[in-house]
Amino acid sequence: MGSSAPACVGLGADGPAALAGLVSWVLPRARLMRSNGSRAVLSWQDSSGARLLLGLAYGRVADLLPSLAGSLTVRLDGVTHAGGPSVASVASVASPAGRWRRAPFATTLAADVEEHWFLPSGARGRVRGPASLVALGVDVRVVPEGQDAADPLLGPGSLLPYGLLADSGPAPLTRLSGSVLRAETRTVEVTGQAFTVARVLTCGLEVDVCLAVREHPELPPPGSTVLGDVVLVGSLAGRPSRRWLPHRSRRS
Repeated sequence: MGSSAPACVGLGADGPAALAGLVSWVLPRARLMRSNGSRAVLSWQDSSGARLLLGLAYGRVADLLPSLAGSLTVRLDGVTHAGGPSVASVASVASPAGRWRRAPFATTLAADVEEHWFLPSGARGRVRGPASLVALGVDVRVVPEGQDAADPLLGPGSLLPYGLLADSGPAPLTRLSGSVLRAETRTVEVTGQAFTVARVLTCGLEVDVCLAVREHPELPPPGSTVLGDVVLVGSLAGRPSRRWLPHRSRRS
């Protein structure tokens, strides 16, 4: 049985009424990230690091994006808005010295980028930088170290970004196989839901994989393998006033 993407970060809701209640609680506590005419993006973050992004259109919630305050372990390069999810090239894991420009190319994939509401179209090559990359484990299993973690679709320690080939356009879906480096359990205060954050090494990248404790009650030990389908969410470092965001007219 799989998990919903929000449940992977402790924000699961059993039905529309529960979801509406959660959103109503979050809205007055969220901070404004950016507004542009009729559009606005708000961000709420729990002490556990669980995060909920809300896209507003004419004052009404039009989009929700569950995420996590992750570490800057990758570099996103050539991010392009695809009318929904944002297609991003993940260039590398940061070296210990933080020398992003010298890091090798890793893979191309599709991810929901927290800033995607304000990414201009046709921006390939201009949107880049250090970022966090979170994988919401919607349909995964944890294989103990030493047991067979073979998969017919991909080799160990690799990614298969099949969301790039979706008929309706790029989707933030990837099949992942990776080795657990460490893991911890966290709890969201407002929902009381627990979730696991596992730092996983895959395809040369360090990714924070989030798992709903309801589906995965045991903490994945180091050396075990996380294998299955994930929803990828990225967040670019820095303030949202970067030059690649839409220009805001200045009025005196």
